[in-house]
Amino acid sequence: MKAIERVSSKITALLFVILLFAAIVYKGGIWYMPNIFNQYLVSANLMHKPLSGSDPDYLYENYLEPLLFNLVGGEGLGAYLLFTLLTTLLFIALFGVWLYRYYADEEEKRLFIILVPTLFPVFSYSLYWVGMDGMTLMLLFLSTINYRNAFGIFFAVLLGMQHASQGVAAFALLLGSIAIGGRDFEELKSVGRILLAVVAGKILLAIWLHLNGIDIVMDRARIMRDYLDAHIGYWRESYVAILYSIFALAWPMILLYYRKLYPLIAASAVAFLFVMSVADESRVAALILFPSTIYWIFMNRSLLLGIPRLFILSLFVLNLLLPMLFVWEGQSYTSVLERDLPALVDLLEGRRVDLMSPFERGGKWHFEISLPR
Repeated sequence: MKAIERVSSKITALLFVILLFAAIVYKGGIWYMPNIFNQYLVSANLMHKPLSGSDPDYLYENYLEPLLFNLVGGEGLGAYLLFTLLTTLLFIALFGVWLYRYYADEEEKRLFIILVPTLFPVFSYSLYWVGMDGMTLMLLFLSTINYRNAFGIFFAVLLGMQHASQGVAAFALLLGSIAIGGRDFEELKSVGRILLAVVAGKILLAIWLHLNGIDIVMDRARIMRDYLDAHIGYWRESYVAILYSIFALAWPMILLYYRKLYPLIAASAVAFLFVMSVADESRVAALILFPSTIYWIFMNRSLLLGIPRLFILSLFVLNLLLPMLFVWEGQSYTSVLERDLPALVDLLEGRRVDLMSPFERGGKWHFEISLPR
C-alpha cells in the first residue's frame, strides 16, 4: 500500500485523465449509438426536417450538439462521428481534471480517488454509446459543479437545448435529494435556479424550432406514452439487472455509507421506478442520477477521503474482473471491446458497419442499424 501511495503522489493531471480513460475503455469498449446517422441528419438539416417520416423527430430535442457541429464548419457523417467522440472524450477529460484539482492537496490518495469514478457505469456508458450523451453529460457536470454561480445557469440553459427532459429529471432528483438530506434553503434555491434554467433553455429551443417550421411529431413524451406498456414489460423482465446496472460495483460503497448517502439512495429509488417509462433503462437511470452522484459523492470530500483505500482498490479490481452490464429494452448486454477493432477496420475500408450487431433488434424500430458507406 505504501508503494501505491508513493506512485500516487507522482501522478500528474494528464496521467490522472489517461488512467481514468483507460479504465473506462477497458470496461465497456467504444461503440456508437445505433441512431447516430439520424443525429447527423439533424446537423445537416437544422432549419427543416430531413425526412418525411417521423422517426428522427425526437432527435430535434437534442439540438445543441448538431448545431455546434454545423457552426464549426463540420460536414459529412465521418466528421460528425469524430465530433461526437471528441465531445465525449472532452467530458471525461474535464471531469478528470476537475477531480484532480478538487483533491489537489491529497497527493497520496490521488490514485485511489481516480479509481472511484471507474466504479460508476455512467462513464463507461458515455463511450459505450457515443453520440448525444457526451454533450449531455458534460453540461450536467458543468451545471452541477457551478450550481451556486452564473456559470451553472449558463450551462443549464444550454442543457435545455441539448436534452431538456434528462436535465429536468436529473436536477429534480438532485433537488429532492437535497430536501431529503436536510440541507439549508440556499442549497435548494441554488439547485432550483439550475432546474429553471434548463426549462428556459427548452423554451428557447421550442421557440427556435417553431420559427423554423419544425414540428416534432414523434417526441419523447409521445414515445413514452405510446410504448409505456411495452416499457413496463421490459422493466418487469429485467428489474434486478437494471437496479444493478445503475451503480454496479459502486453499490457496495454507497450502501456501506448509507447514513451519509441515504439522499442519493432515495434519488436512485425514484430513478429506478422512473425508467419503467423508457426503453434504454440503464443509460437513462445513470444519466439522470449523475448530478446527484457528483453532489453526494465526488463533491463530498469528507466521504470520499474517509473510504478505506484497500476497500476502493478491492472494488476496482473486482470491477475489472466482472463484465459490464447494460440493459436496453429488457435485454442485458456486455462489453463491445472485442468488436471495436474489426468495426474500425470496416469503417476505414469503406464497408458498412452494423451498429446493431452487438444488440438484439427486437422492437427497436427507431434506430438506424448501419452506417452508410
